Amino acid sequence: MRHATRLLVLVGTLAIPATLIAKGKPQPVTCPPDAVAAIEAMCPCVGTWKNHGQYVRCVVHARNMFRRGGCLTADQRTGLARCAARSTCGKPDAVVCCPVAPGTCTNGTCANNSAVSCHVDTDCATRPGHVTRDAATCDSNGGTSDGAGSVCHSACSPSGAFLDVAS
Repeated sequence: MRHATRLLVLVGTLAIPATLIAKGKPQPVTCPPDAVAAIEAMCPCVGTWKNHGQYVRCVVHARNMFRRGGCLTADQRTGLARCAARSTCGKPDAVVCCPVAPGTCTNGTCANNSAVSCHVDTDCATRPGHVTRDAATCDSNGGTSDGAGSVCHSACSPSGAFLDVAS
């Protein structure tokens, strides 16, 4: 019995390096012209995701692949996963909910913050959109639905004030 145990340990020890060598390093990635668009194509929000976590995992894996290839800027590297997490993807019926009274744009500056320049009232939003479970919940909480997608790409903040990554 002792000899059989030693043999199993020896075989197991010899097998470990072989599996590590077989796996190897990931192949180099060719950077696409628009890495963010490539990730969105690889992990579409309208995909058949079991849940929200599965969608976020897809985005993070794709982001890491392009990060290793040097295809993403620092802002894109940090923003992609944050935007995926703040999305409705993989959440049936969920919507991005925007505040009804985003602020007032007067003569190119926000009435609620004169340091912010604006073109339309939504540029003056003091709070970003957020994900709610459905449009009825958004409406009952005083918001307006912007439909499915990510808070980062929502019309709640066309000025980019709440965007985590450039699209």
